[in-house]
Amino acid sequence: MGNRTRIAFIALAMAACAGWPCPAANVSPASPAAPAPAQPPAASVRPSLAAMPAPPDPQACASATAAQARSLIVAAQSTPLGSLTRKSDVLSGQAPTDVVFSRPASAAGSLDNLDFHAFLTFDSVDPKRWGAPRLLQVLKVQHPPDASQLPSGSDTTTNANDFGLNLFIPDQYTYWLRQPRMLVVVACDRGLGPIAWARRPISVSSRLSSALVGLALMLGLYVASGTWVWAKRNQQARQASAVVPVPPLRTTTVHPWPWWRCLDPVVMTSDSFDRASLSKLQIFFFVMLVGFGVTYSLVRTGTLSDLSDSIVFLLGVSAFGALGNQVASVTRDRLSLDNWAWLVSQGVIPVNDPGHGQPRWVDLIMSDSELNLYKLQAMTFTLIVGTAMVISGFSDLAKFTVPQTMLQILGLSQFVFVGGQLAKPANIGDLDDLLTELRKRIAQLRVAANAGIDVDSTGVMIRSPDPANPVPGAPANAMAAARTLVPHAVARYQEIVSEVKILVESLSHRDMNPGALDDPF
Repeated sequence: MGNRTRIAFIALAMAACAGWPCPAANVSPASPAAPAPAQPPAASVRPSLAAMPAPPDPQACASATAAQARSLIVAAQSTPLGSLTRKSDVLSGQAPTDVVFSRPASAAGSLDNLDFHAFLTFDSVDPKRWGAPRLLQVLKVQHPPDASQLPSGSDTTTNANDFGLNLFIPDQYTYWLRQPRMLVVVACDRGLGPIAWARRPISVSSRLSSALVGLALMLGLYVASGTWVWAKRNQQARQASAVVPVPPLRTTTVHPWPWWRCLDPVVMTSDSFDRASLSKLQIFFFVMLVGFGVTYSLVRTGTLSDLSDSIVFLLGVSAFGALGNQVASVTRDRLSLDNWAWLVSQGVIPVNDPGHGQPRWVDLIMSDSELNLYKLQAMTFTLIVGTAMVISGFSDLAKFTVPQTMLQILGLSQFVFVGGQLAKPANIGDLDDLLTELRKRIAQLRVAANAGIDVDSTGVMIRSPDPANPVPGAPANAMAAARTLVPHAVARYQEIVSEVKILVESLSHRDMNPGALDDPF
């Protein structure tokens, strides 16, 4: 074979083996041509199949079921890693939640052709320890994310690769407050398969555990409130028994209440005269209800829940009712300071004046023996709104709404309740006026009796005393002698004192002794 033929043969062989190592025997050592350069190792010329990234599998996303979720996650781990962000690291069990998936820029596929699959696994950085992933339901995909889905305090501007996902998190049947988990989201292109994935360690709360924490806190507050009332009542009882009044002053016995009775909400919210107070009970009812809801939401979501306008209105209208009732009580159920001090000095009312009523549930809708329709209306709509709040749940208090007409009716009920308190017969106001007149006539009676000169119908003595011829007056503390000397002055006194006694006896919730007014001397 000639040299030209050999050279041609070697050239053909080298062209055929381009990119692949050729056996050394294919090159003749006798060739005068320059030897071929040494070929690098095969692995550096063409990488092995194991070292190359696996191409997207269009069929992998079709296996996104609970039984085959692990295979999808394994297939997605060879794709670019994105990120997950949300408002809190706590997910609420048995409730929807929002997360923002940020697709990496290096991911393949189109933004308009993506499906998302979400899973919960055990909290571990090593995917081999994730166990059996739990498939989550993707309720809605928002692109770009809504402002409400972004973390609090973050920039409202979003990237074109951000997607807002609304996921339904199943409940965790456990008594622990939080369960550590790993949230995994896989983005799939409908034609290419998995093209990106992201993971984030989170905690999943349980409805049962959150409810138990809220109930425990409110129960502790309830028992503490009852204990405070019990301790204060016992303190008043000890103070009343320690006071030794000088007649005609007197005190009344304050009976301590047993601790279990102070746990009655009607007893706990009674007024200073031991009467049931509907307005105070309304405030206590809504405070306990809203307090449980805020605690429950805080444990479930990890963030302090906002309150809707309806809840703020309910708390405000209850406070308005209590304030209005207090104003009505002060203006219509309180004696003036002068008259109260005079009654105490006469022994008509005790120094401590705690009242001797008993808080009763029936007093929430009754006024003595009369059905109070104002109270009944206010209590009825309070129970309706409270029941609606319980039925609607406490997961998101910011979204709890009461129909506008119902709020108007509830506000009107409170207004009518307070107006009814102001419009009822003012026994105390009338009594206060009569006491002022009674004190005036007692003073006229004493002056007339001491001078031995009777008075006319206006209380003025019929003649002026004559210092030269004094008339012997009635002896001290002698009502019988005054009836003989100044009958008109006594009659004027008895006319007023009889009316005062009637009004005093009508105040059944006060410890009154109208017999102390029989002798004005």
